[in-house]
Amino acid sequence: MRGNWEKLPYWLQGGVIGGGVVTLLTVLNASCLYLFGLLGSWGFECVPFTFLLTILDPIYTLAIPSFYVLSSIQLFTIDISTYFILGSLIGALIGYVKKRRE
Repeated sequence: MRGNWEKLPYWLQGGVIGGGVVTLLTVLNASCLYLFGLLGSWGFECVPFTFLLTILDPIYTLAIPSFYVLSSIQLFTIDISTYFILGSLIGALIGYVKKRRE
């Protein structure tokens, strides 16, 4: 599997990493809130996930008024798309710099 990952272009590797990070944080935050909500907790245990998601995810902080208009699935789709594009741009820049060095 490692050989296949190294064959991917840098822009695609960056996009997969960017989309994967926001997916992982969203799933961890949602599952933590769900689990501790069932246990009757206040949810303070989930603060680290929520804090990271808020800092790394400007869509939640900038789109607070539109949060009531958009569903969670739509926000999640926008998040994955945004971070895939950002990761792809960073990966393309890294690939460009590495090719210039060779």
